[in-house]
Amino acid sequence: MDDSGGQGRPLGDPPDIPDSWARKLVGISGGGMRRPEDVLDEKFVAERVTLEFPDGVDGEPVITIGTDVLEAMNDLWKQC
Repeated sequence: MDDSGGQGRPLGDPPDIPDSWARKLVGISGGGMRRPEDVLDEKFVAERVTLEFPDGVDGEPVITIGTDVLEAMNDLWKQC
């Protein structure tokens, strides 16, 4: 008689505990999904994004994002 924990586990080792799919993926950036910083470099974005204060520094800011940046960001999510 074999007195092991079974399935190649040492005696006293707990069985595999089911875990959530999300918990298994924490910290993983693989799976073919590209990260924004890998696709858009800082210079590309800086040339196509503007920040203005038409009513002075205390007024609401107006942020304009170029279509090139928006298209590149949208491309990241096409396969989701």
